Amino acid sequence: MIDFRTHKQIARQRHEKMLADAERYRLARVARDRNINAPEQRLRGANLAVKFLLELAAFAAFAYWGTTVADGVVGVLTAIAAATTSIALWGLFAAPRSQRRLPLSSRVSFELAVFALATLALLDTHQTTPAVILATLPVGNSTLLTLRPE
Repeated sequence: MIDFRTHKQIARQRHEKMLADAERYRLARVARDRNINAPEQRLRGANLAVKFLLELAAFAAFAYWGTTVADGVVGVLTAIAAATTSIALWGLFAAPRSQRRLPLSSRVSFELAVFALATLALLDTHQTTPAVILATLPVGNSTLLTLRPE
């Protein structure tokens, strides 16, 4: 049988088949990588969620401390100022999308210092159990997130 296709048609068909094979190979590799890393990705996602809840707890601790420093309007203003200051500093130096985000080693130290100050604020208000929780959980959480930063 005589093949009446032109050289360009044959080359185009070979090229299209090569692209389709490469895409199938790429999709198989991506699926394999997702399956291999799925448990680690779930663990990292859970750790990031815990970190976010710990951040909120630290901000709440600063606000609670502010309400115990003084009575009335002064206490409310102190609570707002303490929480707002900690949120602003965290947003400036530790937030993932911050333009001034600290490098990893400095950022971990900064974050742990914020948690330590929040722990001291809770201890000052005689809230021992929440202070112990806020002192221990961030250390483990930061360790897990730092060991696997990606």
